[in-house]
Amino acid sequence: MDAFFEANFFDLANKSTILGNTPNHSNIARGILNRTLSTTAASLSIAGTLAIFATFWMWPDLRTNSRRMIVFISVGDFLVAVANIVGLWGIYPGHGVGCQIQAAVGVLAIIPSFFWTVYLSLYFYLIICRRISLEWEKRVLRLFHVTAWGIPLTIAVMSFALRGVGYAANVCSSGWCWISRDQAWWKMVLWMFVTGKAWEIIAYITISIFYVLVKTHIRRQVFKIV
Repeated sequence: MDAFFEANFFDLANKSTILGNTPNHSNIARGILNRTLSTTAASLSIAGTLAIFATFWMWPDLRTNSRRMIVFISVGDFLVAVANIVGLWGIYPGHGVGCQIQAAVGVLAIIPSFFWTVYLSLYFYLIICRRISLEWEKRVLRLFHVTAWGIPLTIAVMSFALRGVGYAANVCSSGWCWISRDQAWWKMVLWMFVTGKAWEIIAYITISIFYVLVKTHIRRQVFKIV
């Protein structure tokens, strides 16, 4: 059964299409079109994050806790974009340490972005709905820092040490290194969730919940005033 799933899991990357002798996914991912489009998207992301850094540095009045969190999110997005560009155009061997490092840096960058996005929504909920004190706000922010940087760092180190990340053979990425192809299919799926997808799904759900709670609270306050 394991061999059956593994064979079908990798089939999309290795099998020719029904159209005949067409390029497989690996050739497309490493092709100039995909590289150009992905590099353009990553470059736009870098430009956007640099604009956020610049405005935060130029105008001290904007340096509130919520905007600091946006800067932290931007740090992660900036590193992800850079790591993807390096992966797309890198000259290191696919199975080399350089590929593992690029994948680990990508993991280390993307997970804090999810954490800080969730924490930003939680922060708004605590400030607007719960009206926590300044002292509690400081404690919460310290907890945010410990978990938003510590947990991703731990996951990135573990994924690198256990060779969970590395050469993806364009099976689960589009031209850059991420989850290593040289392992069982279920391990690949597990590492996909641990290094990003699980946190992404949790972020979608959690942010939606806090959005509804904050919006409901604000609406109730408006109706009280009216």
